[in-house]
Amino acid sequence: LTEMADVKSDMPLYIYHGAQEIWIPVQGARNLYAQQCKLGANATYREVLGEHLSAAVIGYPETMEWLDARLRGIPAKSECPKQ
Repeated sequence: LTEMADVKSDMPLYIYHGAQEIWIPVQGARNLYAQQCKLGANATYREVLGEHLSAAVIGYPETMEWLDARLRGIPAKSECPKQ
């Protein structure tokens, strides 16, 4: 799901995508992040080196660190640009 136009996420978002992705264009993830930031959501975006499979592996460690912090009760800090 990379389209949530006019629907602000109630929970923090961690969005990452492979910069060289060939099956799912990266622009969808970029747009989702921009849309959610514009709506005032708490969002983080990472674009990692690689295509579909390599990006999943490369992005995994930081994703798990972010998720672990949420599960330990540490609030996510939005990285959305100030509007």
